[in-house]
Amino acid sequence: MTLRNTSGILSEGGGEKRNPCKRISAMSKKEEEDIVRIAKKMDKMVSKKSTVGAMDLLKELKSIPMTLELLQSTRIGMSVNAIRKQSKEDDVISLAKSLIKSWKKLLGKELFGVQYYPDTTLMNWIFY
Repeated sequence: MTLRNTSGILSEGGGEKRNPCKRISAMSKKEEEDIVRIAKKMDKMVSKKSTVGAMDLLKELKSIPMTLELLQSTRIGMSVNAIRKQSKEDDVISLAKSLIKSWKKLLGKELFGVQYYPDTTLMNWIFY
């Protein structure tokens, strides 16, 4: 018999194993917090009309494995797009475009073996 408890440990006939789903969930929460922190900094840059330091934030975002769920819950696409529109630096604009393009690909992934094409309303809500 397998039992799940709140600590993420599975009990199986006297032995215990770590639940990998619990660990993934905790990592996802940390990533979400990091993304929200970055989005707030970017939004502040946009409101101050200064994109100094944006490149470092974009590079940090690039290193975070993004999911559709993270994009929707954090709305980071809107912050990155605002930085892209405001920046005069070609490398910032290029990296912002690259991130947005790669994130848009997440919207066309397969779900349950069927190609899923979301409507443009969802895409606009996430990025614009």
